[in-house]
Amino acid sequence: MEYCYSLKDFETIRASQRVLTTETVNIIKRLCEIIGVPNETSTFVNQYNSSSSSGHAPNHSKPKDVEYKGDKFYKSKRTQKAADGWKSQGGSGFKVSKFAELNNNDAIISEIRTLMNKLTAANQESKIKAICEKFAELSEAIADDDESEDMKKAFATIYTITVSNTSYMDTYINLWNALYSDYQTEITYLIGTKLTEYKASLHNIVDVDSQNYDEFCEFTAKNTTRKNTASFLCKLANSELITAFTEDSLGQLLNNIISQIEEDIQIKENQVEVEQLTENAVIIFSAFRSFIERHAPWLRQITGYKTGEKPGLPPRSKFKFMDVIGK
Repeated sequence: MEYCYSLKDFETIRASQRVLTTETVNIIKRLCEIIGVPNETSTFVNQYNSSSSSGHAPNHSKPKDVEYKGDKFYKSKRTQKAADGWKSQGGSGFKVSKFAELNNNDAIISEIRTLMNKLTAANQESKIKAICEKFAELSEAIADDDESEDMKKAFATIYTITVSNTSYMDTYINLWNALYSDYQTEITYLIGTKLTEYKASLHNIVDVDSQNYDEFCEFTAKNTTRKNTASFLCKLANSELITAFTEDSLGQLLNNIISQIEEDIQIKENQVEVEQLTENAVIIFSAFRSFIERHAPWLRQITGYKTGEKPGLPPRSKFKFMDVIGK
């Protein structure tokens, strides 16, 4: 007859049952050696087998029943034993990770970032109001000039999100308009700083081999940011409320780009830079048709160059300017 034993059966087994033969005990010992488990007889041998294998007469006294307390009890015991082991060894070098706590201003800036990431055209009325309230809260929390950097950090946060997604550019401009009346100084400073950075980024643009993955990704990201910044500046110039950057300011920027293109097309190695300058110029031309009329002679001139006449002028740039004037 075959028997099936549970863990409880082995915990409460009686000596008089004599269920394990000497051969069975030896097999269990061998298996324990193979898997590296201690093979003390007390773990799996009943009193009868233990006494028989040692040459002593079996003890027929009735052992005390062992109460089976369930798997959860023994699992918790093992967990506690492991925890005690950590404590006795001083943690074995284990250290609990500690995260820097945000001060109140950083917490407010984090909330502004979260609201910005949730801002869409559909919910802009409520989200813009909430963001403005957070800026007011941050302004009240700033006690002295030493903490004015936190306000700059907050505006830098919404600027970064603004230029990272042109799909919501109109919605973002509505937010900037809402903030401008109360924070003209801060926004004017930010725009001036970002405009300086943008102008600097238009120089010394060098091509990167696509085989160099990391550098090529960085090159692409910079080009995308540059074009998104141009789109943002165009939106600012077209805004009726923000006077920190006007259409005249944008016109001066376009004049600088055109002058740089004129200089770069003389040298063949500057073709990549000319392509990037062209893309930014086209964004500005597309935003303000008045600039096309103002620069019509120059557009006709650059689109009229023959292939190779200007070594730094790539055909792609020429065709893009043709599209601008509808030629």
